[in-house]
Amino acid sequence: MSKNDKIQLVLSIIGFIFIVTILTIAFRSKWHEDKMLEAGSIHADAIIINIFSSRGKPVIGYTYTVNGNVYKRNTRYKYPGGVSIGDTCEIIYATEDPSISKLLEDSNEYIIIRPKAGNTY
Repeated sequence: MSKNDKIQLVLSIIGFIFIVTILTIAFRSKWHEDKMLEAGSIHADAIIINIFSSRGKPVIGYTYTVNGNVYKRNTRYKYPGGVSIGDTCEIIYATEDPSISKLLEDSNEYIIIRPKAGNTY
């Protein structure tokens, strides 16, 4: 095996380890958030503050307030439905860490939007 082949092999192994580490951290973070929400969560309202696309998938930005503290989250959604900036949506947040939250979805995996004042559905 030549010196260049050895260098390429070492760099490939380092790259593989790096990618596996990043994926592990991402999955553990999501798992941790899900466990925190399962351990105890509270329903609240959130306001949609932005909607954008990241790598072709919609990302919903929302804000909510707990005990006077304002939290902001961006969450990727497969089916954002008819969500618009300014809409009020339902969320749950973790009782132990209110910064952990998620938008609630209906049975069709669409984000649950609260009716605007004066509108009836």
